[in-house]
Amino acid sequence: MAFAIDGSVSTLDGQKMEGEIEFAHGGLTVKPSQGAPVVVAASNIALATFSTNVTATQIKGSGNGLFGLYFSGTNFGGTSLIRLDETVDFNWRDHAPILGMPRDHFSVRWMGELEAPETGNYTIYLRSDEGSRIYFDGRLQCDRWGHRTYEETNFMVSLKAGERHKLQIEYVDSFGDARAQLSWSTPSMPKTI
Repeated sequence: MAFAIDGSVSTLDGQKMEGEIEFAHGGLTVKPSQGAPVVVAASNIALATFSTNVTATQIKGSGNGLFGLYFSGTNFGGTSLIRLDETVDFNWRDHAPILGMPRDHFSVRWMGELEAPETGNYTIYLRSDEGSRIYFDGRLQCDRWGHRTYEETNFMVSLKAGERHKLQIEYVDSFGDARAQLSWSTPSMPKTI
């Protein structure tokens, strides 16, 4: 039985579809309330949002993770696999990030929305080995693309409680150890995954 959940998918070519979403090999299948199911290739997904479940809402707020598109090439090409990642807190070392992907020469694009639990100034951190980028509301905020060691980058943003903002993280691994970790902090909250 396939995992299915209500949500919406926006594509790079400007379409938006809503309905029941299933993970499919190399993309998503959207089953609208009326009409035929539509398969969206991973390479054409601009944003996917999912309805949250009651358990996730009670435990951690209204979100349930980031939508991860894993690619077998270093430029978001090749074979693609999709997974919902509750957090970005990975230390793959020299192992494949997901079954079916190579252990080197892969890329990942995580997409979702960020919702602050309280109003205030937030610092968003991304540690990675090797290259990474953070887009916040469509704007590039941090750019560490290239062959680098495990380093951290960050940016500050003022957020209002309950407001949602688009978040996209791009990651690339060429060879050797592979790590990625997303966290945030406020003046009153220590750095948290």
